[in-house]
Amino acid sequence: MTPPEGQTPGLLSGRPPGPARRPRLPLSTVELVDALGYAAQTCVSQGITAAVEAGVGALEIGFSAVEVAAYQAARAAGRLPIRVQLMVSADALHPVSAHRDDPIRRGIDLGLRSGFGDDHLGLGAIKIFTDGGVMVRTAALTEPFVGTDNVGVLAQPPEEIAATVLSAHAAGWQVGIHAIGDRAIDLALDAIEAAQRAHPRPDSRHRIEHCGITREDQLDRIAALGVIASIQPCFLVDNGEDYATVLGPERMHWQYRGRSFVDRGIGIAGGSDRPLGAGSPLVGVQFMVERTSLRGTVTGPREALTVEEALASYTSGAAYAAHRERDFGSVTAGKHADFTVLSDDPRRVDPGRIAKIEVVGTVVGGNVVYGSLG
Repeated sequence: MTPPEGQTPGLLSGRPPGPARRPRLPLSTVELVDALGYAAQTCVSQGITAAVEAGVGALEIGFSAVEVAAYQAARAAGRLPIRVQLMVSADALHPVSAHRDDPIRRGIDLGLRSGFGDDHLGLGAIKIFTDGGVMVRTAALTEPFVGTDNVGVLAQPPEEIAATVLSAHAAGWQVGIHAIGDRAIDLALDAIEAAQRAHPRPDSRHRIEHCGITREDQLDRIAALGVIASIQPCFLVDNGEDYATVLGPERMHWQYRGRSFVDRGIGIAGGSDRPLGAGSPLVGVQFMVERTSLRGTVTGPREALTVEEALASYTSGAAYAAHRERDFGSVTAGKHADFTVLSDDPRRVDPGRIAKIEVVGTVVGGNVVYGSLG
């Protein structure tokens, strides 16, 4: 395609994407409902019955100031067949005038917080950013990226991040902190520990979103704080070689861990961060078992999980991370009839074939939302 006169072709990548997105924003609710309907159909075709949307209302990654209305409209129109829990961006927090006895100094309107909604559409954690990503070299590291003096960047000053975590925790929110680099993970753990010390709250299940580059000395601290690692193993399926280039051989073993988390009792929630990673859970399961990229690079082989453990991260582990383990996450009496029918048993095929298993049908609440299960 030839660009218009006076313009040159090019590629824009990395964060923040604002300059490229701003001319099109905000999207209308009608557009968002159409997009949600398409995305939901893609999800059910991959066997997904529930998902977490990690950051509605975010200034940099949001699409409209009224995104939640679009989810409600999609549900009302029958275009949201999967269950969705919405993380609210910390951008939406603002000062509130609560009673002096209530530890709520910042919140969203009407005092809404994690847990509001129902089993089909509701509010999850507050989403807080601490750093960027590996490939754009903005993940916050303790040691520089290979061949540079660049240790990444923090999204905000540490004291501001800590204050946001404290405000959200005190107001009763679950907190989901985007932290990829090990320096960012230190910051996330410091903030969570300080918040729990100020306002002890058992079973808060705060999450580190990505927990991408985790040092050995951080593992016991994650376990002691009861923090959940929300990981995206699919990143290393597509980009294992590139990550190795920018991080070097030692830190390759720290990435998107599996065995080290499980053996310490750290909860794992498998995810995709789509559209940045492959959305199919079976792709992630295969990587967690084989630890091998599409081009054959093996990353952290000692972190490999069994097929059962990998499957659990996308089912019962993900439900636990969303505080919904009583409702779904396993096929158990008393829970919703949410399940996926596969053409083969992931536990019995060659691990290299797991991602190729066909999704025959997807059922949510006893209703077939994909495939034919007659």
